[in-house]
Amino acid sequence: DLLEKFPHPNFQAIFTTAHDEFALKAFRYHALDYLLKPINPVELAQAIDRVKVSPPEDYSARINNLLESAKSGQLNKITLTSQEGMAFLRLDQIVRLESDGSYTTFYLLNQERHVVSRPMKEFEELLPEDEFFKLHQSHLVNLAFVKKILREEGGFALMEDGCKVPIARRRKEEFLEVMRQRFRG
Repeated sequence: DLLEKFPHPNFQAIFTTAHDEFALKAFRYHALDYLLKPINPVELAQAIDRVKVSPPEDYSARINNLLESAKSGQLNKITLTSQEGMAFLRLDQIVRLESDGSYTTFYLLNQERHVVSRPMKEFEELLPEDEFFKLHQSHLVNLAFVKKILREEGGFALMEDGCKVPIARRRKEEFLEVMRQRFRG
């Protein structure tokens, strides 16, 4: 939120957070590095050294650092905050998301559900688009957990958790193509 007050910053930024969901925001603000808490002192020292030697306009180095963080698996979880506390969900355990106004329910492979008071749109922007697909205005699914595509009543995706998720007419062709590309064979 603080960086939004600086539309054209003339300084370097290192993000330190306990929430890996802010990596995309760090990317948007051209952060020099992105460190997850608890902070590793060696990684922090390396990031500070990069600030000292990197000119403010060296965006390619910043992007490479963020991509390295993503590739190293630091971004394989998402943090959800609710009244009950914080949950750290592995992306490969999320079967689907369902929106109900400003609330989003996460359905997991182990049958757990997590409800958060944030709109699904925020998570749609955050989750990898090559792994998650918005089938309908209120449904985002993990493509790895689509079990079948049913033709009945306009179309449904049968998920591994047994749920039948409706496929919006305007999304159907794109969804079918994505599934064909993903699971050739």
